[in-house]
Amino acid sequence: MKDVILDPELWESLEAGTAALLDQWFVAEGDHVHRGQALARAVLVKSSLEVIAPALAREGPAGWGGQVLLRATGGTAVLVGPWMLTASVALPARHRLLGIGLLEPHRRLGLALVRWLRRHRVEARVHPVGRAAPQGVEWACFAGVAPWEVCVRGRKIAALAQARGAHAAVSSAGVLLQPVPWALLCEALRQPEARARALDEGVASCAEAGAADLDADRWARELHAVLQGWVQASSHGGGTDRGPGERRPL
Repeated sequence: MKDVILDPELWESLEAGTAALLDQWFVAEGDHVHRGQALARAVLVKSSLEVIAPALAREGPAGWGGQVLLRATGGTAVLVGPWMLTASVALPARHRLLGIGLLEPHRRLGLALVRWLRRHRVEARVHPVGRAAPQGVEWACFAGVAPWEVCVRGRKIAALAQARGAHAAVSSAGVLLQPVPWALLCEALRQPEARARALDEGVASCAEAGAADLDADRWARELHAVLQGWVQASSHGGGTDRGPGERRPL
């Protein structure tokens, strides 16, 4: 009997703090296996950032006026404000969707967001593989792209997060409606102003992508309906991965 580990060479090009989560086993306990056989699939997830909230809350930048909160889903720093539409869905731990695989909720939610955004003429696509953040902005959530998050012409427009507990799992989405004032985030985290430009280059918003009639209240109601449909389809085993005549988005 030998321990099964992730090939050490796979870690060499990754940033410090990256973790691997076991997504799916390809074999069962007691199976006979041979050398070189794939036993399981592991998912590499981006690193997290520790934010020292007391100091930032007390000594925040001029005009900041915000709060620094620890995200329950973990992950890197994100600037929340009227430019972002956010929503979360809680599923019981025994929900069928959670038993399919770690990334399946992300995949289906990402595709549901793509269909919704395309109704608003935002040419969004899911990104089926991860993409590391550019050097120097690894601390920002929207700098990198996790599997099945949503992009417009390679620029991230919607972020996904997931937290699992003993009794439930929470999937969250953040969609950028308007351009983000990244300089505020850099100032709050004491990062060079030049990094705000790097973030802006890698991120898109619905306004920049050509969406019209960006009424936040109406869009919030629509997103609520999108998430309701996602939960209902997942609960009944239905698949709405593609719209009429739509090829698999990349």
